[in-house]
Amino acid sequence: MIVNSQKKIFVGKRNNLTSSLDDFLCYKAWQMPQGGVDNGEQFEAAVFREMQEEIGTNQGHIIAHTTSLLHYDFPLDIQKNAFNGACKGQRQRWFLLEFIGSEKDIILNQGSCEFIAWKWVMLNELIDLAVDFKKELYRKVVTEFAWYFK
Repeated sequence: MIVNSQKKIFVGKRNNLTSSLDDFLCYKAWQMPQGGVDNGEQFEAAVFREMQEEIGTNQGHIIAHTTSLLHYDFPLDIQKNAFNGACKGQRQRWFLLEFIGSEKDIILNQGSCEFIAWKWVMLNELIDLAVDFKKELYRKVVTEFAWYFK
């Protein structure tokens, strides 16, 4: 969860050309950046690598992270069609980051970008923008980091 100085949250609109998974997702949904951890990689290093890969900058400062791993399951049609039944969902550790760059640092058009657009949203807008199967996960993330937005 990347937040700016006004405590607005970064969300990106999915690029429906980035993977076969997008054929099964509502690519018009907005989501927070997320990514995997490579073998041997520390969570914190993965945060900044994924931030750089997905939004073109790693200008952030870690404020906090979730106390446990959070998870979501893909709907059955996505599990069967996009992953041939091999992937049920994802387990994730979420980080709260303060964005310390400028908006001109955010560059989506590099390589195979995951997002085609981005914006800053208020906390109370976040869950409504998410694809249905991630809404509960986003509620948990919001609950974990609610103290920051008070």
